Amino acid sequence: APQGVADPVLGLQVQGLRLRRTVKMYQWDEQGGTRDDPSVSYRQIWSDKPQDSSTFERPEGHTNPPFPFESARFEVPLVRYGAFTLSPALVARLSNFAPVDPRAANPGLGRPVTPHGNWLHVGGPPDAPQIGDLRIRFDAVPEQPVSLIAQQSGAVLDEHITSRGTAYAIVKPGAQGQAALVAAANSDVRARTIALRVTGFLLMFFGLRMVATPLVRVFGWIPALGQVLRSGAWIFAGVLAAALSLSIIAIAWLIQS
Repeated sequence: APQGVADPVLGLQVQGLRLRRTVKMYQWDEQGGTRDDPSVSYRQIWSDKPQDSSTFERPEGHTNPPFPFESARFEVPLVRYGAFTLSPALVARLSNFAPVDPRAANPGLGRPVTPHGNWLHVGGPPDAPQIGDLRIRFDAVPEQPVSLIAQQSGAVLDEHITSRGTAYAIVKPGAQGQAALVAAANSDVRARTIALRVTGFLLMFFGLRMVATPLVRVFGWIPALGQVLRSGAWIFAGVLAAALSLSIIAIAWLIQS
């Protein structure tokens, strides 16, 4: 990618494959205002998400200006891999971003711009921010050797779309053999599977515990019975959640096999 990748809005160009712009604004944030906490309070925070002050319960004195530009990602339009071209989907799988010196960027807002670590601070002094001040950071994926397993379509390497509509490809930085790529991909799949199973168990566990809550509240005032019900509700939720989770995992394994 000899032409590099650029942010056309802020005029920054770097030698790399991907460029990520992160923009944060110092804004008012409303806390509370819920059924459990009807009172509201306001604090000033850095956030990359616009806080719509028009929806505040008390917008007077807590007005947030609009973002002049927001966070964005940019990819180089053409990436060569030997005699082949990588599809944008494959390029997007490269995620080893590293910080980029932001001083070449030009926010063009007519406000003071001060380098502050890996950020550009737009507005007053960085140590005393005011509402509407901006912080801008850039990270890039550099040009690098990569190893991949992908589907060839003519001169283009792209993701393989399975019969179930799942996009599959392996793209890793550095020079790696086929066995190492497959082993790394299997390790990632196992880690995601374990995380999903644990999350499913916890959701089921706390959901079943909530189902038992009315029974505990009705009879919880009885000293001996209340203690038994409170302890039993946790045991009931844990045992049933474990049984249901294992059953679902077994059924999914049988269907997959």
